[in-house]
This record gives sequence, C-alpha cells and structure tokens, in this order.
Amino acid sequence: MLFPDSFFEDEVRDGFYVPALMKRSWAAQIEVLEEVARICKKHHIRWFADRGTLLGAVRHKGFIPWDDDLDICMLRDDYIRFNAVIRRELPKGFYIPESTVMGYRLLTRVCNGKSICIKKDFLEKYHGFPFVAGIDIFALDYVSCDPEAENLRKKLAVIVYKAVTLVNDENQNTHETEELVSQVEKLLHIRLNRSISLNTQLFTLLEDLFGKFPASQAKEVAYMPNWIFDNVWKFPLDCYRSSVLLPFEYGEIAVPVLYQETLKLQFGEHYMTPYRAGGGHDYPCHQPQMEQMAEALEGEHLPFEYQFSPEDLVRPHSRNEQDTRLPQSQGQQASQVKLPWKASGNVRLQQETRRFLRLTADAHKDILKAIQASELDTVRTLLQICQENAIYIGTALEQACGEGISTVKLLEEYCDVTYQIHEKLEDASDGGKDVELLDSLLEKIEFSFGFCYNK
Repeated sequence: MLFPDSFFEDEVRDGFYVPALMKRSWAAQIEVLEEVARICKKHHIRWFADRGTLLGAVRHKGFIPWDDDLDICMLRDDYIRFNAVIRRELPKGFYIPESTVMGYRLLTRVCNGKSICIKKDFLEKYHGFPFVAGIDIFALDYVSCDPEAENLRKKLAVIVYKAVTLVNDENQNTHETEELVSQVEKLLHIRLNRSISLNTQLFTLLEDLFGKFPASQAKEVAYMPNWIFDNVWKFPLDCYRSSVLLPFEYGEIAVPVLYQETLKLQFGEHYMTPYRAGGGHDYPCHQPQMEQMAEALEGEHLPFEYQFSPEDLVRPHSRNEQDTRLPQSQGQQASQVKLPWKASGNVRLQQETRRFLRLTADAHKDILKAIQASELDTVRTLLQICQENAIYIGTALEQACGEGISTVKLLEEYCDVTYQIHEKLEDASDGGKDVELLDSLLEKIEFSFGFCYNK
C-alpha cells in the first residue's frame, strides 16, 4: 500500500503521542493484512476487522492511537478453510508461529518473517520497519439454539480447557495427569493415545468442542475462550452475514455489516467516546525486538530511536491542520470544483473524496439488491454507512476550505434523502426510484468535486 511520507512522522492523535516507529509498525501490519485479504479473496473466505481494530475503523478511521496490533476474525468454517490453504499461499518469507503458549494456540497469527531483518528489499516493502509484523486471526463459533446442548458443550469445553492448561509433555506420565485425562475420556467417551503428546490431542479436542455446532443450528456466534466462562463476546450471527468496507488509514478494511451492534456488545453503548485502557500485552508489542537489537548493537543508538519533549504532546500535527484527519459524525458539508487541492496540501483529502464516491456508488448497488430481497436491516445499515461517510467527508472539506461551498448543500441533500428512505423502508415499493435519486445526487457531488474516477 502507498503511504505519503507525512504519514511516517510522529504525531499526536487524540492527545496520545504516536511515534514514527509505531506508524511504520502499523504500515507493516497493513501490508500483512493485504496478503491475507488477497488469499481470502482467492478462496472466497470471509473475514472481518475485530476487537480494537474494528473500533478503530469506526471511531478513528484507522488504528486507535494507543493500539499497536491488528486483529481480524472469521466464522469457524471460513477459519478452517483459511488454515487449510494459508501456508502454501503465503509469499516466501512469511511465517505462521506454532506457539505452545495456550492463548496463542487458540488463534492463527500471520507474520512477515521470523526475526529482525534489515535487508533493503524487506525494509522497502515494510516501510522501514525492521521487526516482525503480524496480525492475529480469531475464530467465531456457532452457539446452539438449544440451551441444554449449549450448556453441555460449555461444561465439557471448560473441563478440556483446564486440562490443556495443566497437561504438558513433561508431566503427561504422572499419576495426577492420568487421573485428569481419564476423567476427560470418560465424559467425552473417547480414548487418547498415551504414546504421543496428550497436550496436542487435548487441544485438538478443545477446538472440536468449540466448533461442535454448524451454522444451521445457530442464530449467534461467540469467541469461545471467553464464552465458555460466561464472559462477553457473543453476537447475533446476522452481524457476520456479510461485510462492508470502511476507511482505514490510507486504505479500507472489511467490517461486519451490523458493526454498530457488534461494537455495542463489545465496548458498550458509548463506544464512540475514546477511553484509553490497557490491552492484553505490553505496549509497544515490538519492544522486546527493540531490546534485542539494542543488545546486538552493544550500546550504540538505534538508527530509528525517537525523542520528544513535553511540548510535542500538545503540538498539533500538520495533518490535523492541512491533511485533515476526519472527525466522526459532525456536520454535513463538502467541496466545489475550485477546491485548490495541491495548493492547500490536501492530497489525503482528495484521496478520501475519491474513495467516498467509489464506496458509496457500490453501496447504492447493494442497497437496491437488499431492498429487492426485503433485507431491510441490511438496507438500514448501508444507508447509515452512506450518511456517515458523507458527514465524514463534508466535515473535512468545510474545515479545509471554509463555509459557503456549493457542494455542502448537495451533501446535506444527500443525507436528507438517505434519512427519508430509512424512515419509509416498510414500504419498499419505490425502492428503485429512491436509489436512482441517490445515484443522481452522487453524480452531482462527483461533478462538483471536479474529478471522475474513470479518468
């Protein structure tokens, strides 16, 4: 992916200092995601931004400033197909760790290498980031509609989960382990092979329990390592029936079609309000690799070390002044043909408006199909996305170019029409005409921007 040089400058986002090296880490992770997305597209595998990455896409249009990793998820059947092809499809040099750490055996991690690399071609591809960059891929499993069957699965999974954490290759021949394994065998009516690793067999058994129920028997999905202990991370299956694309840094990322509902269940009703909280690992995640390199350099300074003063924490970054990182859900404005893109330095803004037009045109087609199929929840979600994106672009354009721009009225009209369609969805008889009206407005907006995507 192409990033402007300005992206790799240190920056203060939402009051949080993001150093240049973290920007390079983000960019390297996005490169890994693009390889994963390419493979998924080839094999028709669905995937979705997950956890903090999903929240960042919706709330920040990119990474959460204090987040350092990139997470996606897949439904269990897609996850199985993904793991069946990923090793042979990845480019040379990529690496999938076979970790023995319990938590990391319950996900798939795709990395751009095994160790620190300072070769020229590697640094060029990964934007000067010499450390291992990777993304985590989590499986979502189907929750049975039968409460008794689901409760039994949860109880059995808890027992096997605990066995996996206690049994290892060093203690598998002890009396205590034999008692525990025998209990598992009795409950599940199975027999494990004592001559090979019991831990590996128990882990396979645990994954089988997680994926016990098919989609046909479910209306909900869950992240099982949390769900079996009665924690959160259970969602309506409809959230993951399909995906939509949202802006993410200088590209796009797939998110669940009903992402608002997913975020409310994960982070609460006020998920759009930034709240800095600790993650599941030390920040930054590449710190151990930095220490390893520093030790190898025997006290010499790292070539990418950064220093900053207290003033840097309040200094507005140039992108906030000119590149205009777009705020969420404020205003409904836009631009006109006379917008001095290059003179104002708003290359990022031009890219955003181009992406807005393309994504919105695609969304209109999906809205029409959903109306014809009477999938009204999908229509409502897509209309909301279109409106939010129009607001997103309009706010940035007004901040960059001032008030009184002609395109402002067009975007306001577009938002009004999306609202009117949303309000009268129960009567979908005029759905085709409504979408034609949206298309017409989008053409006017495109003309007022003064550029066309087909050129």
